[in-house]
Amino acid sequence: MKKVVIISGLIVSLILASSLFMWLKAPKTLTLGFYSDSSWGVRNDKGYSFIDHAIKEFEKQNPNVKIKYESGIRQKNYLDWLADKIVSNQTPDVYLVSPKDFGYLASLGAMQNLDTALHFSKFDPKDYYPVTLEAGRYDGHQYALPLEADPTVLCVNTDLLKKEGITVPKSGFTLEEFYQVCRQVTKDTNNDGILDQFGFADYTWKNTVQAYGAHLFSPDGSKSYFNSKKVRQALVMSEKIKKKKKTQSKRMEHIYSVLMAPKAILIPKKFGKPS
Repeated sequence: MKKVVIISGLIVSLILASSLFMWLKAPKTLTLGFYSDSSWGVRNDKGYSFIDHAIKEFEKQNPNVKIKYESGIRQKNYLDWLADKIVSNQTPDVYLVSPKDFGYLASLGAMQNLDTALHFSKFDPKDYYPVTLEAGRYDGHQYALPLEADPTVLCVNTDLLKKEGITVPKSGFTLEEFYQVCRQVTKDTNNDGILDQFGFADYTWKNTVQAYGAHLFSPDGSKSYFNSKKVRQALVMSEKIKKKKKTQSKRMEHIYSVLMAPKAILIPKKFGKPS
């Protein structure tokens, strides 16, 4: 009887293994959700070239898998398109998620928890900037991986600083030091009663919050930290800096050049957006 049970179990195992092998080798079609422009509203002429190249390489490594996608979808229409697919039970197997829609879709359960798949794959978190991986986490789990990032750099007009006798700041300078430089640089240079030289441009309260290392929300998005000590400090400093900008004219001088410190964001410039 034991032999019969063992043989029966072996036959079942062989059948399951054979079925799994046949399933893995069977032709498959994966659908992809993708919008043509960038996540920052900038035209991307090479968007399809990039994705077509990635598809070609994937299909070369997986000859039994074909990938298809619907072209011509703009980012502004993408969420409506995706919502229609989800409602009609035609959700793409893999789809692009913009940062502003990620939390909403994750909360609806429209995305797969990737933790287990990443654990058994060749995924290495060191291949990504930590902050980009964090952007794809919800409720402590990884639901998305970063495809592209739009870095912010700090720019300094070294000629202007030299003209004012100010030493170019070293990496790690504080917001208070930045504010003092702004006070010294902001002035009316031709004595016509209108300020025409300024210490900063395009600097918002969000940049100040980042400079203090503060966070507005918890990683899972369930809590807000607007009343935290760091955020309050950032808002107070933002008001001080903002007062230096109230009488700007069109002849404003910007502080441009290179990234100076990882936390103190002086004049943010997005690579993904035109100047």
